Amino acid sequence: MNVIGRMAVTVILARRLGPELFGLFVFVQWLIEMTFLIYSVGLTGVATRFFPRSAGMDRDLIPGFNRWFLRVGALVVLLTSCFATVAVQVFSDLGRVAPVTVVTFWAATSSVWALLGARAQGLFQFKRFVASSTLYVAVALVGLALPQIGGDFLGAMLAVATANLAAGACCVMDIFDGKRISHNEPLAAADSILIRSYATNSWLTAIVASLVWSRGEISVVKGHLGEMAVGYYSVGLTISGIVNQGIGLFTGALWPHIARAWDKGDRDELWRFSSCVTNLLMLMAGLSAGFVMCFAPYLVALLFGERFVSSSRLVLILALGPLGLASGCAHLVIQASANGKFARDVTMVGGIALFVAAFVLIPSFGIEGAAVARSATQIGAAGVTLSWLGKVLGPRAGTHQNVRSFVLLVALAGSLAVLLSIGLELQFGSLCAVFAVYGGLVYAICSRGWTAGLLTELRTASGVQHA
Repeated sequence: MNVIGRMAVTVILARRLGPELFGLFVFVQWLIEMTFLIYSVGLTGVATRFFPRSAGMDRDLIPGFNRWFLRVGALVVLLTSCFATVAVQVFSDLGRVAPVTVVTFWAATSSVWALLGARAQGLFQFKRFVASSTLYVAVALVGLALPQIGGDFLGAMLAVATANLAAGACCVMDIFDGKRISHNEPLAAADSILIRSYATNSWLTAIVASLVWSRGEISVVKGHLGEMAVGYYSVGLTISGIVNQGIGLFTGALWPHIARAWDKGDRDELWRFSSCVTNLLMLMAGLSAGFVMCFAPYLVALLFGERFVSSSRLVLILALGPLGLASGCAHLVIQASANGKFARDVTMVGGIALFVAAFVLIPSFGIEGAAVARSATQIGAAGVTLSWLGKVLGPRAGTHQNVRSFVLLVALAGSLAVLLSIGLELQFGSLCAVFAVYGGLVYAICSRGWTAGLLTELRTASGVQHA
């Protein structure tokens, strides 16, 4: 529901602002997000990794962590607000006082929500996080629906910033509760060293991952093709991003379970769990990507209007990238085992590959070249992750089967994209038949590694509540 709501916000923004202003809005948002990633120094990753040790029966494992997190978080919000404002002034045309002030407010509220949301997830407060996301969507939609706000670029920024503030306020409950984590004890030296190491790796990983898995190449698109191209490209990213957001929320809920299992040394359980979940993720990603590819023209016209229909060709290419999210569970296991080092290295290499490919392909092929660079990088990083899992948990049949299934899935989805892009004018009924055949093949590829009771186990793992 939250994914649909967030997409509704993006759709309304695109429809009301048009391609050029929507492209400018996305670019400003990207500058704020990148500034936060730089100055947060991995703090959101630290929250989801170490707050599980401060919840429930383990609440006394890291005394003083909550107090330390709040102090560092306040500094992060201040730095992000200041330097995001400077970045927007330097790299965009928003030179007036009012827009710059709104950008500062936007940067501050988005930082607060990001930090408090990460804390809520780390403390297994998933219902509260979902409630905050729902509140964000509701406030943003109400603000954008007002004629005097939603139709204006400045008003649109203000509406989104206010929605961030409301969502952050929803997560602020119990933050000063001394019963959960002691406020009086300082962070122990050993804990500080461990957190610092993880934060550094998580920080580098998050920055580069934002380029590989998010929309970092829009800076190259804007530099070569302008803000209108950013608008069209963002529409393609938004539709293909439905798959990213849905699967990303699912895998994020599994992180506390995986982190705790690794800390307990239960390698056999992690191998079995990861193998089964990877097959389920491949099924989810494969079916979702196929649906988006088959009905891309209809989705673009229905959601964004006829002005953005040309983005449907981009969707065919960009929808291949989310297949890489099939490695989400394996990525989390490796993240726990290597204290963030593997994720840092593979995403850094992926980021370099993405920008090199974008610089080479965009001048010759335009925004289609950017889409190819993104999808190829995502799929490549996923293949490396699935292969590396065997080195972490030991070479087993399940990990080899995951790699083979992933290769088959990518080949199948790529063939579908080629079929739909060669110019055949398929009617809606024919597209439904094509998707049905494709879906059957995806199920045949991905269902081999399932075990009885998997869905029940996943609900238990992602919904665990600790008093």
